[in-house]
Amino acid sequence: MPRRLLNVAAALSLVLCVATFALSVRSFRVHDRLDVGIRGRRLIVHSAAGAVVVFDAGRYADTLPFRVSRDAERPAPGTTAAATAGDVLHSVTAFAYQTGYASAPGTALTFPHWAAALLFAIPPAARLFFRRRRRPRLILCKACGYDLRATPTRCPECGAVPPAPHDRTRG
Repeated sequence: MPRRLLNVAAALSLVLCVATFALSVRSFRVHDRLDVGIRGRRLIVHSAAGAVVVFDAGRYADTLPFRVSRDAERPAPGTTAAATAGDVLHSVTAFAYQTGYASAPGTALTFPHWAAALLFAIPPAARLFFRRRRRPRLILCKACGYDLRATPTRCPECGAVPPAPHDRTRG
């Protein structure tokens, strides 16, 4: 049962890895946004330009108080080039944690898609490379249960002749 559970967890992690890669490719053309309400707080997850920004808006903000872009010279699609007083550019080339915006209180965590994909790829890779070696198949005597791997032609315990190799059972 634990082996099956580990296989299911590794398969789910692999699916999440592939989905993160697909989201990364999509984020260069389309900006995705997900608003989630958790215990009266507002959490905004924004995917753009190859990164994810998780913004904890608290109970206040309805929009992101910043824009997300790949570099400082080019604004994100759908935003104006002129930045407002509280508009802070989130660069997506590295990890970032920022708190205290002028236009809306809250904290933001920025990380690239490749970091999430790498994190999701660890369980399947570990499952693949650290598989336990299978035990050798046991060939048992049908009459007494003696292990016949050393003497496959005749049982040294009871003298019985084992069946043909294709009829042998696992122990």
